[in-house]
Amino acid sequence: MIISKYLKPGYLFLGILLLCLGCDKDDNTSNLPPLEEYIATNNLTTEITASGLHYIIDNPGTGRSPGQESTVRFSFVAKLTDGTVFSDSNGEQVYFNTRNFIQGLNEAIQLLKEGGSGIFIIPHELAYGTSGFQNIPGSADIIYEIEMTSVVIPVAFYIQENALSIDTTTASGVKVIIEVEGDGNHPEESSTVEIKYRGYFTDNYSFDSSGSDFVSLSLSQVIPGWREAIPVFSKGGKGKIFIPYTEGYGTTGSGPIPGRTDLIFDIELKDFF
Repeated sequence: MIISKYLKPGYLFLGILLLCLGCDKDDNTSNLPPLEEYIATNNLTTEITASGLHYIIDNPGTGRSPGQESTVRFSFVAKLTDGTVFSDSNGEQVYFNTRNFIQGLNEAIQLLKEGGSGIFIIPHELAYGTSGFQNIPGSADIIYEIEMTSVVIPVAFYIQENALSIDTTTASGVKVIIEVEGDGNHPEESSTVEIKYRGYFTDNYSFDSSGSDFVSLSLSQVIPGWREAIPVFSKGGKGKIFIPYTEGYGTTGSGPIPGRTDLIFDIELKDFF
């Protein structure tokens, strides 16, 4: 694998939490105030969607809007109606794909644009149902306070928006820009390469880097997009690689990379053997 850094345990728990809709729990019925009582007690004036999600938009934002299957960067506090916080990014920005959210959170995120923030009161029917999950009781309504920083767009849109000229497209759809031509000698898909790289999302967040040093990597042990793209470069070459998620970390993701997230790499190929 290219990347070497991983999510903090709390963020990993959030990922499990978001995915685990319907996990069974016995004798886990909520005695918490219902959302209507929470709203009244806190003197809140909310909007409500057709599904029953209550929300207050503090700042709608001005950038892109996410879709039902978008990777988004955001910070959050999640709590029960008695004020108990069950998950918190502690002010840090985290990445997740909205496809993996509970229904209410997926709907909530789509009400914001980049730079937006709001409070979302999610009925249990759109959250963890009557079963609950871990420290969330069954039938518990939950609250998310969210600030959304960015939407990670597919590389195809990124290339179009930035009017980039592609030099090579592989059979699987990996795209390559050659910025510096090498000496004409190309590695094979089984080669070990000495390479310098930076990997980032289309919002320019860097998830991994070799730093200022070259590192040795076997192309037989990297993601498919690298195996296809690196042999396009010759020794001494530099450029960019645009990898669709199908040739990266797929629908599951890895470490700080959510599933269904396209990737960009800046690379410099020093040598191979």
